[in-house]
Amino acid sequence: MPEKKYQSEILLLTEKISFLENRISAIEKRLEKNKIPLLTEKSLTKNPEKVDFSLPDSLKKPALEANIGMYGLAWFGNIVLLFAGIFLHLFIQSKGQSLLAACVGSIFALTMIFLAKKIQKNLIYLSKIFTLFAKLFLFYVTVELHFFTNNPFIANKYFSLFLLSLFVIYQIYKSVKKESEENALLGLFYIIIIGVLSNKTHILLPLLTLTAAGSIYFLFRFGWTKILIYSIILSYSGFILWAAGNPIMNHPAAGVIKNQFSEFYLSATAGIFSLVFFAKQKKLLKKNVILSSLILNGFGFSVLIILWSLLFFKDNFQIIFASISVFCILYSIILKKYSQWHYSSALYAVYGFVAMSVSFYGIFKIPMVFLTLTIQSLLVLSMSLWFKSRIIVVLNTVLFLILCIAYFGYNEHISVINFSFPIVAGISARIINRYKERLTLETQFIRNIYLFVLFFSFLYALYKGLTAYVTISWSIAALIYFVLSIILKNVKYRYMAIGTLGTASVYLFFVDLENINVIYRIAAFLVLAFISIGISVYYVKKSSDKN
Repeated sequence: MPEKKYQSEILLLTEKISFLENRISAIEKRLEKNKIPLLTEKSLTKNPEKVDFSLPDSLKKPALEANIGMYGLAWFGNIVLLFAGIFLHLFIQSKGQSLLAACVGSIFALTMIFLAKKIQKNLIYLSKIFTLFAKLFLFYVTVELHFFTNNPFIANKYFSLFLLSLFVIYQIYKSVKKESEENALLGLFYIIIIGVLSNKTHILLPLLTLTAAGSIYFLFRFGWTKILIYSIILSYSGFILWAAGNPIMNHPAAGVIKNQFSEFYLSATAGIFSLVFFAKQKKLLKKNVILSSLILNGFGFSVLIILWSLLFFKDNFQIIFASISVFCILYSIILKKYSQWHYSSALYAVYGFVAMSVSFYGIFKIPMVFLTLTIQSLLVLSMSLWFKSRIIVVLNTVLFLILCIAYFGYNEHISVINFSFPIVAGISARIINRYKERLTLETQFIRNIYLFVLFFSFLYALYKGLTAYVTISWSIAALIYFVLSIILKNVKYRYMAIGTLGTASVYLFFVDLENINVIYRIAAFLVLAFISIGISVYYVKKSSDKN
């Protein structure tokens, strides 16, 4: 038995070697026909540096003229042919001959397919274009059996939709059998068209969600990225079309009044597209494609959820954004553990916290929402330590700066919020300084931003909270900075102390001298003098110790 097994394996190997030899011989004949010199072992060993590996002009990349001639005119000719078929179909249909129009249209499409088969060997690209436009035209003829006509051949709309669904089944079958991304893309395009033609919310929106699921399936199975990008664009465009009242089918179009559970379909679609980050990193799955899908999905969902909030959830959008926040934060934890695309978890976490901010705005309103958002900034920073994510730190810093500008540009300020900004900025600066290696921060730029906010926001908080004692409070703040510089052994706090003393001095001489009484004036001068002299003594001792 083992001998027979080995003999069969040897026979199979011999057949494969013979097959390879035949293929190589065929390639050599083709090369000789194109006058390309064959590379032999002898020619390589004699003069390896003189061997010409370049292709002849006949096989080089076609010039612009050739591209236009081969590809551009092929598309143009088929588009013109498609319109010719459509006009012929409409002409016959206008005579009240729906059945004849359908028969002529079908024959027209089948003729194109027949021609595509005939020229497949010699004109491969033109054959593909013929087949594509034939399928589109046949689909159009089937649509016209019921839709967009005053004299439909098929009266029942759902039977017509069933016939159109057969096109989808065929395209998906061909795409899997031939591993053809183009066939799959055409099938998903058919699905969306069927949903639009149905003009029913609970047909259109589930089909849009199904499109998302189909694209993810093909991505996982075949690594098709083109279909992923197109399906994101088409799916979210379908949601916008639905919200606008489906103007393709309804004239005049009117916007949708009720949400009809559309938020669940929208959330499911965005969630399905988010599964892309469980795909394994392969050569086929380039990082820029996956990142593009993340941006498109995030942008599309954000625009639509804002639109949905304005249309359907003006009074209770907090629940929507709170749900998004919980999902994104939990999903970021799952991605951190299981996904190979490491940046994805950080971006979903940040998106979750942004959604949380919107939810806080709906609950607390302005200006109290600023207090919750400053506290949230610390929460985000702590999460970045767990994720070991520099991306979260950078994005959180940008959001914190925007928050500061928005608050201090607002006309109503509250003391507790005023003091929350320097407190959060100071704690954030310390966290970043202590865990900079864990966060892989190579420079002090991020920390310096927080110290900058700390310096100015603390001055402002004291100015607003202790209006009658500005100079003294600023002088004490300078002393606090100075003590911190000694404890933490950090020169930046000494710079802040000197800057605060300078600001207090300017305020004392140019503002307080005109507005305060004599007793407070004396006290302010004494406090400022003692603190200045004390800091000076420290520098003298420090200088003498060095010498």
